[in-house]
This record gives sequence, C-alpha cells and structure tokens, in this order.
Amino acid sequence: MGDPARLGELASAHGFGADEAAALATDEGERARVRQIAMAQVERGVSGVPFFVVAGRYAVPGAQDPATWAKLLDKVAPRSVVASA
Repeated sequence: MGDPARLGELASAHGFGADEAAALATDEGERARVRQIAMAQVERGVSGVPFFVVAGRYAVPGAQDPATWAKLLDKVAPRSVVASA
C-alpha cells in the first residue's frame, strides 16, 4: 500500500485511527522496526501466513485441518485431573 491517505481510510473503516495509521506508514523508524520484526520471523522459518508457533517449539505453516490441530494440542497440552467434590 503506497498511499498513506488511502491506508488511513481503510484503517478507519476497521476501527483504527486514520491519522495514526497514515502517520505510522510514513514514519521511517516505525517502518524499520516492522522490517526488523519481519526479518526475525523469516530467520525463525516463517515463510507465509497463516503461520503458528505452538508452545514455542512447534511450527505450523498454513491452514491446517482440525485433526492436525487436535493431535498437536494433545501433544503439548498438560493433562489435568478434575476431582469431583
């Protein structure tokens, strides 16, 4: 998106401040910060969206079916015992 004014319009249509969005888009410090964050994620192996990191260890690229998520969550979720009163 190369037009900060248009970005501001789009941002305001989704509940964000138009002026703030336009200002952030033209702030070189903010742009550098975003580039740095993006490069750090590429170095971690993120190659597209969506991309999830679960429990800080498991990388899940792209959309996954419910069975894949269930299997992963079973692997990482601690088992808890619910005692009846």
